[in-house]
Amino acid sequence: MVKKLRAWGVLLVLVSAGCAQKPPPPPPPPPVAAEPTPEPAFVHHVEWRGQTLGAIARWYTGKFDNWKKLTKPVNPDLERCCTTLRVGREVVIPRELLVRTDPMPKPKPKPTVNPGAGSSADAKAPTEEPASEASPEAAAVVSEAPEAAPSPAAAGSANGSASGTVKFKGTTWNVADGVAYPGEGKTIEVALSSKPFDRKEFAKDGKVDSFDIMHHRMDTDANTITLKIEGDGSMNCMDFLLEGGGGSSCGSSQKEGLKLTKRTASTIAGSFALQEAPDSIDVHFDLPITRSVKRAGSALPPGGGEPGKAVIANFAAMRSGDFEKMKAAAAPDKRPEMESAKMPESDKQAMIEFMKSMAPTDVKILGGTVDGDTALVDYQGKRAGQLTKGTAEVKRVDGKWYMVSDTSK
Repeated sequence: MVKKLRAWGVLLVLVSAGCAQKPPPPPPPPPVAAEPTPEPAFVHHVEWRGQTLGAIARWYTGKFDNWKKLTKPVNPDLERCCTTLRVGREVVIPRELLVRTDPMPKPKPKPTVNPGAGSSADAKAPTEEPASEASPEAAAVVSEAPEAAPSPAAAGSANGSASGTVKFKGTTWNVADGVAYPGEGKTIEVALSSKPFDRKEFAKDGKVDSFDIMHHRMDTDANTITLKIEGDGSMNCMDFLLEGGGGSSCGSSQKEGLKLTKRTASTIAGSFALQEAPDSIDVHFDLPITRSVKRAGSALPPGGGEPGKAVIANFAAMRSGDFEKMKAAAAPDKRPEMESAKMPESDKQAMIEFMKSMAPTDVKILGGTVDGDTALVDYQGKRAGQLTKGTAEVKRVDGKWYMVSDTSK
Protein backbone atom coordinates (compact mmCIF):
# COMPACT_ATOMS: atom_id res chain seq x y z
CA MET A 1 0.00 0.00 0.00
CA VAL A 2 1.44 3.33 -1.06
CA LYS A 3 1.62 5.87 1.67
CA LYS A 4 1.71 9.57 0.93
CA LEU A 5 3.99 11.44 3.28
CA ARG A 6 3.58 15.10 4.07
CA ALA A 7 6.73 17.27 3.95
CA TRP A 8 7.40 18.53 7.40
CA GLY A 9 10.26 20.98 6.72
CA VAL A 10 12.82 22.34 4.31
CA LEU A 11 16.23 20.74 3.84
CA LEU A 12 18.85 23.07 5.18
CA VAL A 13 22.36 22.86 3.86
CA LEU A 14 24.81 24.03 6.48
CA VAL A 15 28.36 24.51 5.40
CA SER A 16 30.87 24.32 8.18
CA ALA A 17 34.57 23.76 7.49
CA GLY A 18 33.64 22.79 3.93
CA CYS A 19 31.30 19.87 5.03
CA ALA A 20 27.51 19.51 4.47
CA GLN A 21 25.55 18.58 7.56
CA LYS A 22 22.50 16.22 7.15
CA PRO A 23 19.17 17.57 8.47
CA PRO A 24 17.31 15.60 11.13
CA PRO A 25 14.89 12.99 9.72
CA PRO A 26 11.26 14.16 9.28
CA PRO A 27 8.76 13.08 11.95
CA PRO A 28 6.58 10.03 11.12
CA PRO A 29 3.20 10.68 9.47
CA PRO A 30 0.21 10.91 11.80
CA PRO A 31 -1.48 7.53 12.41
CA VAL A 32 -4.48 6.76 10.21
CA ALA A 33 -7.63 6.28 12.28
CA ALA A 34 -9.17 2.86 11.80
CA GLU A 35 -12.57 2.93 10.15
CA PRO A 36 -15.34 1.92 12.55
CA THR A 37 -16.71 -1.54 11.92
CA PRO A 38 -20.27 -1.23 10.67
CA GLU A 39 -22.98 -2.98 12.63
CA PRO A 40 -24.04 -6.31 11.14
CA ALA A 41 -26.99 -5.91 8.80
CA PHE A 42 -30.35 -7.37 9.70
CA VAL A 43 -30.91 -10.46 7.59
CA HIS A 44 -34.20 -12.18 6.82
CA HIS A 45 -33.95 -15.88 5.93
CA VAL A 46 -36.56 -17.12 3.45
CA GLU A 47 -37.87 -20.34 4.98
CA TRP A 48 -40.91 -21.19 2.83
CA ARG A 49 -42.31 -20.65 -0.64
CA GLY A 50 -44.48 -17.64 -1.42
CA GLN A 51 -42.38 -14.88 0.18
CA THR A 52 -41.72 -11.82 -1.98
CA LEU A 53 -39.56 -8.75 -1.57
CA GLY A 54 -42.64 -6.55 -1.24
CA ALA A 55 -44.08 -8.73 1.51
CA ILE A 56 -40.75 -8.74 3.35
CA ALA A 57 -40.47 -4.95 3.07
CA ARG A 58 -44.01 -4.45 4.39
CA TRP A 59 -43.48 -6.81 7.33
CA TYR A 60 -40.12 -5.50 8.55
CA THR A 61 -40.24 -1.83 7.47
CA GLY A 62 -43.99 -1.13 7.60
CA LYS A 63 -44.17 0.02 3.98
CA PHE A 64 -44.61 -2.12 0.89
CA ASP A 65 -42.91 0.48 -1.31
CA ASN A 66 -39.68 0.09 0.67
CA TRP A 67 -38.99 -2.97 -1.50
CA LYS A 68 -37.26 -0.51 -3.85
CA LYS A 69 -34.75 0.28 -1.07
CA LEU A 70 -33.99 -3.44 -0.71
CA THR A 71 -32.74 -3.84 -4.29
CA LYS A 72 -29.35 -2.63 -5.50
CA PRO A 73 -26.91 -2.16 -3.84
CA VAL A 74 -28.38 -3.75 -0.69
CA ASN A 75 -29.47 -6.96 -2.46
CA PRO A 76 -27.88 -6.68 -5.92
CA ASP A 77 -29.74 -9.61 -7.49
CA LEU A 78 -33.26 -8.50 -6.46
CA GLU A 79 -35.10 -6.23 -8.89
CA ARG A 80 -38.85 -6.86 -8.51
CA CYS A 81 -41.34 -6.49 -5.70
CA CYS A 82 -43.51 -9.55 -6.20
CA THR A 83 -41.37 -12.38 -7.55
CA THR A 84 -41.45 -15.41 -5.25
CA LEU A 85 -38.04 -15.85 -3.60
CA ARG A 86 -36.34 -19.22 -3.38
CA VAL A 87 -36.26 -20.97 -0.03
CA GLY A 88 -32.89 -20.63 1.70
CA ARG A 89 -31.85 -17.25 0.36
CA GLU A 90 -31.13 -14.25 2.56
CA VAL A 91 -32.52 -10.72 2.24
CA VAL A 92 -30.50 -7.90 3.78
CA ILE A 93 -32.53 -5.07 5.34
CA PRO A 94 -30.92 -1.74 6.33
CA ARG A 95 -31.38 -1.20 10.03
CA GLU A 96 -32.60 2.36 9.62
CA LEU A 97 -35.68 1.01 7.81
CA LEU A 98 -36.68 -1.57 10.41
CA VAL A 99 -39.80 -1.14 12.53
CA ARG A 100 -40.00 -4.75 13.73
CA THR A 101 -37.74 -7.79 13.96
CA ASP A 102 -40.07 -10.64 14.84
CA PRO A 103 -40.06 -13.27 12.05
CA MET A 104 -42.67 -13.21 9.32
CA PRO A 105 -45.52 -15.59 10.19
CA LYS A 106 -45.68 -18.93 8.45
CA PRO A 107 -48.61 -19.57 6.10
CA LYS A 108 -51.67 -21.14 7.67
CA PRO A 109 -52.37 -24.81 6.87
CA LYS A 110 -54.10 -25.40 3.58
CA PRO A 111 -57.88 -25.98 3.60
CA THR A 112 -59.25 -29.42 4.32
CA VAL A 113 -59.91 -31.76 1.42
CA ASN A 114 -63.15 -31.89 -0.52
CA PRO A 115 -65.86 -34.00 1.12
CA GLY A 116 -65.61 -36.50 -1.71
CA ALA A 117 -61.86 -36.89 -1.41
CA GLY A 118 -62.16 -39.55 1.27
CA SER A 119 -59.68 -40.10 4.06
CA SER A 120 -56.70 -40.94 1.88
CA ALA A 121 -53.52 -39.24 2.98
CA ASP A 122 -52.80 -38.45 -0.66
CA ALA A 123 -56.00 -36.47 -1.16
CA LYS A 124 -55.23 -32.87 -2.07
CA ALA A 125 -56.90 -29.68 -0.91
CA PRO A 126 -59.01 -27.94 -3.51
CA THR A 127 -57.14 -25.44 -5.66
CA GLU A 128 -60.15 -23.15 -5.97
CA GLU A 129 -63.31 -22.29 -4.11
CA PRO A 130 -66.58 -21.80 -5.96
CA ALA A 131 -67.87 -18.26 -6.04
CA SER A 132 -71.06 -19.38 -4.33
CA GLU A 133 -69.31 -20.49 -1.15
CA ALA A 134 -68.71 -18.02 1.65
CA SER A 135 -66.21 -18.18 4.46
CA PRO A 136 -67.50 -18.00 8.06
CA GLU A 137 -65.25 -14.95 8.39
CA ALA A 138 -66.81 -13.20 5.42
CA ALA A 139 -69.31 -11.42 7.64
CA ALA A 140 -66.59 -9.81 9.78
CA VAL A 141 -66.77 -6.08 10.30
CA VAL A 142 -66.06 -3.89 7.26
CA SER A 143 -65.82 -0.15 6.79
CA GLU A 144 -68.79 2.14 6.62
CA ALA A 145 -71.04 -0.49 8.19
CA PRO A 146 -73.47 0.50 10.97
CA GLU A 147 -72.24 0.31 14.54
CA ALA A 148 -74.47 -2.66 15.24
CA ALA A 149 -73.19 -6.00 14.00
CA PRO A 150 -74.81 -6.81 10.63
CA SER A 151 -77.20 -9.71 10.42
CA PRO A 152 -76.10 -12.73 8.35
CA ALA A 153 -78.59 -11.78 5.65
CA ALA A 154 -77.16 -8.27 5.33
CA ALA A 155 -73.50 -9.24 5.57
CA GLY A 156 -73.14 -10.16 1.91
CA SER A 157 -74.46 -6.78 0.74
CA ALA A 158 -72.26 -4.97 3.29
CA ASN A 159 -69.22 -6.65 1.73
CA GLY A 160 -70.41 -5.92 -1.81
CA SER A 161 -70.20 -8.43 -4.61
CA ALA A 162 -67.49 -9.78 -6.91
CA SER A 163 -67.70 -12.52 -9.53
CA GLY A 164 -66.22 -13.78 -12.76
CA THR A 165 -63.53 -16.03 -14.16
CA VAL A 166 -59.79 -15.56 -14.58
CA LYS A 167 -57.41 -17.46 -16.84
CA PHE A 168 -54.04 -15.77 -16.43
CA LYS A 169 -50.38 -16.80 -16.32
CA GLY A 170 -51.22 -20.50 -16.29
CA THR A 171 -53.90 -20.30 -13.59
CA THR A 172 -57.66 -20.71 -14.03
CA TRP A 173 -60.03 -19.76 -11.22
CA ASN A 174 -63.35 -18.25 -10.22
CA VAL A 175 -63.62 -15.01 -8.26
CA ALA A 176 -64.91 -15.77 -4.75
CA ASP A 177 -64.46 -12.40 -3.04
CA GLY A 178 -63.38 -8.84 -3.61
CA VAL A 179 -62.32 -5.79 -1.63
CA ALA A 180 -61.67 -2.17 -2.64
CA TYR A 181 -59.42 0.22 -0.73
CA PRO A 182 -57.41 3.44 -1.27
CA GLY A 183 -54.00 3.12 -2.91
CA GLU A 184 -51.43 5.82 -3.49
CA GLY A 185 -52.73 9.29 -4.27
CA LYS A 186 -56.25 9.10 -5.68
CA THR A 187 -55.91 5.49 -6.81
CA ILE A 188 -58.47 2.91 -5.71
CA GLU A 189 -57.30 -0.71 -5.73
CA VAL A 190 -59.80 -3.49 -6.37
CA ALA A 191 -58.47 -6.89 -5.25
CA LEU A 192 -60.26 -10.00 -6.49
CA SER A 193 -59.47 -13.40 -5.01
CA SER A 194 -60.16 -17.08 -5.61
CA LYS A 195 -60.86 -17.48 -1.87
CA PRO A 196 -62.78 -15.37 0.68
CA PHE A 197 -60.80 -12.71 2.51
CA ASP A 198 -60.40 -12.95 6.27
CA ARG A 199 -61.62 -9.50 7.25
CA LYS A 200 -60.58 -9.97 10.86
CA GLU A 201 -56.98 -9.90 9.61
CA PHE A 202 -57.65 -6.50 8.02
CA ALA A 203 -58.73 -5.12 11.40
CA LYS A 204 -55.33 -5.57 13.05
CA ASP A 205 -54.05 -2.24 11.79
CA GLY A 206 -57.47 -0.76 11.13
CA LYS A 207 -57.18 -0.59 7.32
CA VAL A 208 -56.77 -2.61 4.14
CA ASP A 209 -53.71 -2.28 1.93
CA SER A 210 -51.56 -4.27 -0.49
CA PHE A 211 -49.80 -6.01 2.38
CA ASP A 212 -53.10 -7.56 3.47
CA ILE A 213 -53.56 -8.96 -0.04
CA MET A 214 -50.06 -10.46 -0.03
CA HIS A 215 -50.64 -11.89 3.45
CA HIS A 216 -53.91 -13.41 2.17
CA ARG A 217 -51.97 -15.12 -0.61
CA MET A 218 -49.37 -16.45 1.86
CA ASP A 219 -51.99 -17.71 4.32
CA THR A 220 -54.40 -19.37 1.90
CA ASP A 221 -52.57 -19.97 -1.41
CA ALA A 222 -55.32 -17.92 -3.05
CA ASN A 223 -54.87 -16.47 -6.53
CA THR A 224 -55.48 -12.71 -6.69
CA ILE A 225 -55.52 -9.89 -9.22
CA THR A 226 -55.61 -6.23 -8.19
CA LEU A 227 -56.99 -3.56 -10.52
CA LYS A 228 -55.27 -0.22 -9.87
CA ILE A 229 -57.88 2.36 -10.86
CA GLU A 230 -56.64 5.94 -11.18
CA GLY A 231 -58.48 9.03 -10.00
CA ASP A 232 -59.73 9.75 -13.55
CA GLY A 233 -61.26 6.28 -13.83
CA SER A 234 -58.54 4.82 -16.05
CA MET A 235 -56.34 1.80 -15.36
CA ASN A 236 -52.85 1.23 -16.69
CA CYS A 237 -51.66 -1.68 -14.55
CA MET A 238 -52.96 -4.81 -12.86
CA ASP A 239 -51.00 -6.54 -10.09
CA PHE A 240 -51.20 -10.31 -9.66
CA LEU A 241 -50.23 -12.86 -7.01
CA LEU A 242 -50.61 -16.38 -8.37
CA GLU A 243 -49.38 -19.93 -7.88
CA GLY A 244 -46.41 -19.26 -10.18
CA GLY A 245 -45.41 -15.92 -8.66
CA GLY A 246 -46.40 -12.30 -8.78
CA GLY A 247 -45.87 -9.10 -10.70
CA SER A 248 -47.62 -6.37 -12.67
CA SER A 249 -49.19 -6.36 -16.11
CA CYS A 250 -49.44 -2.96 -17.78
CA GLY A 251 -50.48 -1.69 -21.20
CA SER A 252 -53.29 -0.64 -23.48
CA SER A 253 -55.23 -3.90 -22.96
CA GLN A 254 -55.57 -3.15 -19.27
CA LYS A 255 -56.64 0.42 -19.96
CA GLU A 256 -59.24 -0.59 -22.56
CA GLY A 257 -60.60 -3.52 -20.57
CA LEU A 258 -61.87 -1.52 -17.58
CA LYS A 259 -65.48 -0.28 -17.64
CA LEU A 260 -66.69 1.62 -14.57
CA THR A 261 -70.41 1.95 -13.90
CA LYS A 262 -70.14 3.74 -10.55
CA ARG A 263 -67.49 5.53 -8.55
CA THR A 264 -68.31 7.58 -5.48
CA ALA A 265 -66.44 8.39 -2.29
CA SER A 266 -67.76 5.16 -0.78
CA THR A 267 -68.41 2.73 -3.67
CA ILE A 268 -66.84 1.51 -6.89
CA ALA A 269 -68.48 -0.79 -9.43
CA GLY A 270 -67.71 -2.01 -12.92
CA SER A 271 -66.11 -4.80 -14.93
CA PHE A 272 -62.78 -5.76 -16.42
CA ALA A 273 -62.21 -7.91 -19.48
CA LEU A 274 -59.00 -9.09 -21.09
CA GLN A 275 -58.64 -11.29 -24.17
CA GLU A 276 -55.01 -11.98 -25.06
CA ALA A 277 -54.49 -15.65 -25.83
CA PRO A 278 -53.85 -17.74 -23.85
CA ASP A 279 -55.09 -15.32 -21.15
CA SER A 280 -58.69 -14.27 -20.63
CA ILE A 281 -60.33 -12.33 -17.79
CA ASP A 282 -64.00 -11.47 -17.34
CA VAL A 283 -64.83 -10.12 -13.89
CA HIS A 284 -67.48 -7.88 -12.31
CA PHE A 285 -67.47 -6.02 -8.99
CA ASP A 286 -69.64 -3.72 -6.89
CA LEU A 287 -67.75 -2.99 -3.68
CA PRO A 288 -67.64 -0.53 -0.80
CA ILE A 289 -64.36 1.37 -0.60
CA THR A 290 -62.87 0.22 2.69
CA ARG A 291 -61.10 3.19 4.28
CA SER A 292 -61.07 1.85 7.83
CA VAL A 293 -61.88 -1.47 9.45
CA LYS A 294 -63.51 -1.77 12.84
CA ARG A 295 -62.12 -4.49 15.06
CA ALA A 296 -64.31 -7.30 16.25
CA GLY A 297 -64.60 -8.16 19.94
CA SER A 298 -64.92 -6.11 23.11
CA ALA A 299 -62.74 -3.37 24.59
CA LEU A 300 -59.89 -4.29 26.93
CA PRO A 301 -60.06 -2.97 30.49
CA PRO A 302 -57.90 0.04 31.48
CA GLY A 303 -54.25 -0.98 31.37
CA GLY A 304 -55.00 -3.77 28.91
CA GLY A 305 -55.69 -6.47 31.50
CA GLU A 306 -53.73 -9.71 31.10
CA PRO A 307 -53.01 -9.11 27.37
CA GLY A 308 -51.53 -5.71 28.26
CA LYS A 309 -49.30 -7.30 30.90
CA ALA A 310 -48.08 -9.81 28.31
CA VAL A 311 -47.02 -6.97 26.00
CA ILE A 312 -45.11 -5.18 28.76
CA ALA A 313 -43.44 -8.45 29.82
CA ASN A 314 -42.39 -9.21 26.25
CA PHE A 315 -40.77 -5.82 25.75
CA ALA A 316 -39.02 -6.14 29.12
CA ALA A 317 -37.60 -9.53 28.06
CA MET A 318 -36.34 -7.99 24.80
CA ARG A 319 -34.64 -5.13 26.64
CA SER A 320 -32.92 -7.57 28.99
CA GLY A 321 -30.86 -9.07 26.18
CA ASP A 322 -31.27 -12.45 27.89
CA PHE A 323 -32.17 -15.11 25.32
CA GLU A 324 -33.74 -17.38 27.95
CA LYS A 325 -36.03 -14.58 29.14
CA MET A 326 -36.99 -13.82 25.55
CA LYS A 327 -37.79 -17.46 24.96
CA ALA A 328 -39.87 -17.68 28.15
CA ALA A 329 -41.92 -14.65 27.06
CA ALA A 330 -42.57 -16.15 23.61
CA ALA A 331 -45.59 -18.29 22.79
CA PRO A 332 -44.95 -22.02 23.37
CA ASP A 333 -45.12 -22.87 19.65
CA LYS A 334 -42.43 -20.26 18.91
CA ARG A 335 -39.85 -21.56 21.38
CA PRO A 336 -38.64 -24.60 19.40
CA GLU A 337 -38.28 -22.31 16.39
CA MET A 338 -36.12 -19.90 18.41
CA GLU A 339 -33.94 -22.72 19.73
CA SER A 340 -33.36 -24.26 16.32
CA ALA A 341 -32.77 -21.00 14.43
CA LYS A 342 -29.99 -21.67 11.93
CA MET A 343 -27.63 -18.73 12.12
CA PRO A 344 -24.04 -18.12 13.23
CA GLU A 345 -23.60 -17.20 16.88
CA SER A 346 -22.34 -13.76 15.86
CA ASP A 347 -25.57 -13.12 13.90
CA LYS A 348 -27.63 -14.38 16.82
CA GLN A 349 -25.92 -11.99 19.22
CA ALA A 350 -26.29 -9.13 16.75
CA MET A 351 -30.02 -9.84 16.48
CA ILE A 352 -30.38 -9.92 20.27
CA GLU A 353 -28.61 -6.57 20.55
CA PHE A 354 -30.81 -5.11 17.88
CA MET A 355 -33.96 -6.41 19.60
CA LYS A 356 -32.77 -4.68 22.76
CA SER A 357 -32.46 -1.40 20.89
CA MET A 358 -35.87 -1.79 19.21
CA ALA A 359 -37.82 -2.64 22.37
CA PRO A 360 -39.60 0.53 23.50
CA THR A 361 -39.19 1.89 27.01
CA ASP A 362 -41.78 3.66 29.20
CA VAL A 363 -44.50 1.50 27.66
CA LYS A 364 -48.06 2.59 28.33
CA ILE A 365 -51.11 0.60 27.23
CA LEU A 366 -53.58 2.84 25.40
CA GLY A 367 -56.38 0.32 24.87
CA GLY A 368 -57.34 -2.45 22.50
CA THR A 369 -59.83 -5.22 21.91
CA VAL A 370 -60.20 -8.88 22.79
CA ASP A 371 -62.01 -11.42 20.63
CA GLY A 372 -61.93 -14.92 22.10
CA ASP A 373 -58.30 -16.02 22.46
CA THR A 374 -56.89 -13.12 20.42
CA ALA A 375 -56.30 -9.56 21.59
CA LEU A 376 -55.00 -6.47 19.81
CA VAL A 377 -53.22 -4.16 22.26
CA ASP A 378 -52.47 -0.54 21.37
CA TYR A 379 -49.49 0.97 23.19
CA GLN A 380 -47.10 3.88 23.20
CA GLY A 381 -43.53 4.13 24.40
CA LYS A 382 -40.13 5.58 23.55
CA ARG A 383 -37.67 4.18 21.08
CA ALA A 384 -34.29 5.90 20.76
CA GLY A 385 -35.74 8.77 22.76
CA GLN A 386 -38.62 9.30 20.31
CA LEU A 387 -42.29 8.69 21.03
CA THR A 388 -43.60 5.66 19.17
CA LYS A 389 -46.98 3.94 18.96
CA GLY A 390 -47.89 0.45 17.88
CA THR A 391 -50.29 -2.46 18.02
CA ALA A 392 -49.33 -5.85 19.42
CA GLU A 393 -51.18 -9.06 18.66
CA VAL A 394 -51.54 -11.26 21.74
CA LYS A 395 -52.74 -14.89 21.86
CA ARG A 396 -54.04 -16.95 24.79
CA VAL A 397 -52.52 -20.43 25.03
CA ASP A 398 -53.53 -22.77 27.87
CA GLY A 399 -54.96 -19.84 29.80
CA LYS A 400 -51.89 -17.59 29.49
CA TRP A 401 -51.40 -14.62 27.14
CA TYR A 402 -48.36 -14.24 24.88
CA MET A 403 -47.42 -11.44 22.50
CA VAL A 404 -46.91 -12.92 19.01
CA SER A 405 -46.36 -9.87 16.78
CA ASP A 406 -45.96 -6.12 16.87
CA THR A 407 -46.44 -3.37 14.31
CA SER A 408 -45.05 0.08 15.06
CA LYS A 409 -46.60 3.19 13.58
